[in-house]
Amino acid sequence: AFLRWDFAQGGAQPPPEYETIIDGQNLGTVIHAGANTGVDGFTIKGGYAPLEAETYFGGGISGNGEITVSNCKLIANYAHMGGGLFLDTGKVENCLFINNSANFGGGICTRYGETSSLLISNCKFLSNTADTGGGIFNIQSSPRIQNSFFVGNDY
Repeated sequence: AFLRWDFAQGGAQPPPEYETIIDGQNLGTVIHAGANTGVDGFTIKGGYAPLEAETYFGGGISGNGEITVSNCKLIANYAHMGGGLFLDTGKVENCLFINNSANFGGGICTRYGETSSLLISNCKFLSNTADTGGGIFNIQSSPRIQNSFFVGNDY
């Protein structure tokens, strides 16, 4: 049995009883991740961080400092910047971004990543939307993106 959704298992999803879902119910950012934080193996949905909110970065996950997000599904989150994920630096690997939306960066919004490494690898970006950057939007950032694909993202 799978204990979490994992690309290493060929993208097979676990039965619902083994999936850990964190639903923000559109009440704010789902996870605020500080420096040196890892988020691994969750489905994160229902995050909401509009411009009018106190924190409008990252509907699903808002990262401050170096964070690692692995083996996660970020689904139907909204934020002014980074519907699924907002981060400055760190690593995003084996994640699936679906139907997230934002003004900037429906799937991910990165910022100021040129001073340190930011790696996005083995991720899928499907049907994310934004006014600018449906899949990813970079602000003074140059993330390395490898083995990832983008389908149906709209800006």
